[in-house]
Amino acid sequence: MTKNDEILGEIHAFAAEANSATTADEELKPGNELVEDIIKKYNFGKASLIQATAAFDAIRTLRVMGLDDKEIGQLVDGARYDPKTETYPKLEARLRQERNAWGIESNQEFEIIRRALLAKQDLEFHYQRRLAEKIATEVLEVEAGTKGWLRPQNAA
Repeated sequence: MTKNDEILGEIHAFAAEANSATTADEELKPGNELVEDIIKKYNFGKASLIQATAAFDAIRTLRVMGLDDKEIGQLVDGARYDPKTETYPKLEARLRQERNAWGIESNQEFEIIRRALLAKQDLEFHYQRRLAEKIATEVLEVEAGTKGWLRPQNAA
């Protein structure tokens, strides 16, 4: 596997994990910090920053446009980075296909919709994480007998 494949593959794997409400990261980092962490962790080198950022942006945009991790994984398989355009043409082609399906023609309109969808995704992620924490806390309280129908009436 080439460095190109590794960068895209690692970005995809990380993005899939980070998309889960059960991910261990308590504080989500902005995309640029996440990309930098992956570059450092896998020793890709600072020259890979543009490439890794292109991978991260394309994968995250495909996700908010409705593709799931399996579909994105199929696109990532065999995708190659084009240093001339600083993009992954295979991913960009699918982004164009999705834009056309949504009827989005202008780049400005696309960027506005993309930002709105990314903000919506971030809010949903945080809501799901907090809801999961709340449910887990309630279950633990019931099991411990401090809340719910198991709570003793006259504890001494």
